[in-house]
Amino acid sequence: MRDEPPEIEQYICESTSTVPLCETTNVPHDLPAPVRSNFKSVVSENESEEISYATVEPLIMKKPSYEHQFQHNAKEPVSDVYVPSCVTRHLRPHQREGVAFLYECVTGLRMLDPPGYGAILADEMGLGKTLQCIALMYTLMKTGPYGKPLAKRILIVTPSSLVDNWDREITKWLQNERVFTFVAGQNCKLKRYAQSPHIPILIISYELLAKQIGELETVRFDLMFCDEGHRLKNSNVKVFGVLNRIDCKRRVLLTGTPIQNDLQEFFSLINFVNPGTVGTYQDFKARYETPIVVSQRPGVLPQSIELGIERLNELNAITGRFVLRRTQEIINRYLPDKHELVVFCYPSELQTKLTHAALTFYVSEKSSPNAILPLQLITILKKICNHPSLVSVQGVGDPESLVQLLANQLPPWQRMGPTDSAKLGVVEALLDAMLAVQEKVVIVSYYSKTLDMIAGLCEHYNYKYCRLDGSTAGPDRGKIVTVFNNPTSDIFVLLLSAKAGGAGLNLIGASRLVLFDNDWNPANDLQAMSRVWRDGQRKPVFIYRLLTAYTIEERIFQRQISKSSLSGTVVDQRQNLSNLKLSDEELRDLFSIVDPNGEHDCLTHSLLECPCAGIGHAPDREAEPEIPSEDSHAAVSESSRFCIRPAQAGKRSKVNKHALKMQELMRWEHHRSPVSERVLQEAGLSRCADEIVFLFRNIVSVAK
Repeated sequence: MRDEPPEIEQYICESTSTVPLCETTNVPHDLPAPVRSNFKSVVSENESEEISYATVEPLIMKKPSYEHQFQHNAKEPVSDVYVPSCVTRHLRPHQREGVAFLYECVTGLRMLDPPGYGAILADEMGLGKTLQCIALMYTLMKTGPYGKPLAKRILIVTPSSLVDNWDREITKWLQNERVFTFVAGQNCKLKRYAQSPHIPILIISYELLAKQIGELETVRFDLMFCDEGHRLKNSNVKVFGVLNRIDCKRRVLLTGTPIQNDLQEFFSLINFVNPGTVGTYQDFKARYETPIVVSQRPGVLPQSIELGIERLNELNAITGRFVLRRTQEIINRYLPDKHELVVFCYPSELQTKLTHAALTFYVSEKSSPNAILPLQLITILKKICNHPSLVSVQGVGDPESLVQLLANQLPPWQRMGPTDSAKLGVVEALLDAMLAVQEKVVIVSYYSKTLDMIAGLCEHYNYKYCRLDGSTAGPDRGKIVTVFNNPTSDIFVLLLSAKAGGAGLNLIGASRLVLFDNDWNPANDLQAMSRVWRDGQRKPVFIYRLLTAYTIEERIFQRQISKSSLSGTVVDQRQNLSNLKLSDEELRDLFSIVDPNGEHDCLTHSLLECPCAGIGHAPDREAEPEIPSEDSHAAVSESSRFCIRPAQAGKRSKVNKHALKMQELMRWEHHRSPVSERVLQEAGLSRCADEIVFLFRNIVSVAK
């Protein structure tokens, strides 16, 4: 096996010389009118504005080796490749490193034998993956290692919710350059793009590409980006086959979601960006998957564990040449303080009554031919946690008999309000406090009916709000985000569907985010909660996770943070509850409800076996991790670069600083009711003190 190339930071030039201003491409005047109406020119409104790049440190790409020159360019001279200064000036140190890494991947500098031109950028959320890709594409549009531009046609495939976001980002970062994008929509045919060689960039959703792939069969793309690339982890999905029909060898896959432990899914991703790197799936399974999986089994022989670790390290060495993953710690120094709060709310009398009624009905009808399924009961119980009124309307899959039983126990709707749901009462109090200080708020839910309910609350108090969910048209999504982030707009609240807008959106116009309900998969909650604490945020951020205490919500949260977490329970990112498999013992635990008047102030705190008095101390806070220096940003450790970790071979991995785990809660502050007025006032929760059973708080503060 060829030795791994040296660390990439050595290729980032330390020179302080300047780079010439980027050239601009003339506006094409010979395009037909129908085509001109479907592309957007990225041109500054003030073309006369001059920007000085004298202080920008140049970013020079690695030169090709003699072997690379022999394979790709035996005659032509080698050219220096600079990332254009108009982009370089915006790059943070880790982004400079990322651009250099991606450049080496797509030009084949990192993989000569066997040859490979793909990459996986698996940085955590908020590290600027989009900007790194824009810097790469614009660099390759200008030049290549042998003088000629490498990218004349670029394809960006993304979820429909992020199509306009990509267009806005290109506009934002290349605003003084003349770069044209073709944003594919339902009403524009891709053949127009195929007939328009002057338009280099096509942005299209996965869904639309699958429908119109035939229109692109005549187009040869030089570079392809696949955003939210974890969608491709299943090689059997339709979109995977569609993408493989695209004529493009340079493929960059972006994902902020950690790759699951399923090695077959990992094979699908690496085989997509660099086909044949680890052979066929049968080869991969025999050499890597089987030994690694066997090494995890209890009671396995020491030699099997040793073989698993050996094959794991071998796989990491191979994939490390084209997989790059960094954690959010490297940009914490640039972000304001973050206050994370897990707020346990008392259930109302009506919520407790309906919960017991639902559980009693489930047990009594368990042997009946009309017995309801556990997953149906789970959905009903989660609705009760959000607000009792939500069970009055039968949803898809809800059992009619149980819905009718619960609806008959509801008071007239005129007599119901925020007090019937402690979580809604907390939101009501928080919005009142935030309006007084003019802080915008994002409220996230997985249920459209819950968003309807909160919208009604906003209308009752005349709060200006906007909403982004699955029914929001693609072009409107970008407009909503732009207006909400504008500090001069009077939009106070954004109601966000976690499924439709939980990934990729930058909502730094708000400094407060409320996760109104939680999901089985902690990665999805993390995606949703990461919308406001991102690069560009200037205000201290408060993130509230609301839970109804003593209910199924608290049980789900406990499953998220337990050591076993959701391993083997939910691996499907498509949120299909039918894939959820729970044992009888797990169901009994999930449906066990503790009387709020019992001896436990907080079930989760009791589960920690924490002896603290709940007066705000962090029982087991260790020394804060060392903040990486500027120079260390370019040095990516082997353990953080790759997506397959030693924990898969029987070793315990380090605590994930983002997906909250049980042991990490011991490092958070523990606040039992009555919570300190100082803490409540800082969080804007003073008005709802009586609604709070317990509160965990963590403050991420990085010395600037």
